[in-house]
Amino acid sequence: MQEFVFSVTDRDGTTTFVRVRASDPNAANALVLAKYGSAGMQVTYRGDASAFGQDQLGGMDVIGAPSGAGAL
Repeated sequence: MQEFVFSVTDRDGTTTFVRVRASDPNAANALVLAKYGSAGMQVTYRGDASAFGQDQLGGMDVIGAPSGAGAL
């Protein structure tokens, strides 16, 4: 299982970052769109979580499968 980072911008312009656990970027995109896209939020892929520091990752919400588990 890998982790990917997405930014989610809601209608008032507030942007938050989310870690998504999935098998690949396409599966991660599907998960984040299912959770946030239907609410009219803009979702942007930001890259593999390994490109981010632990201090940045620690404050992000996490969605998707727990480490070692299959996709939700």
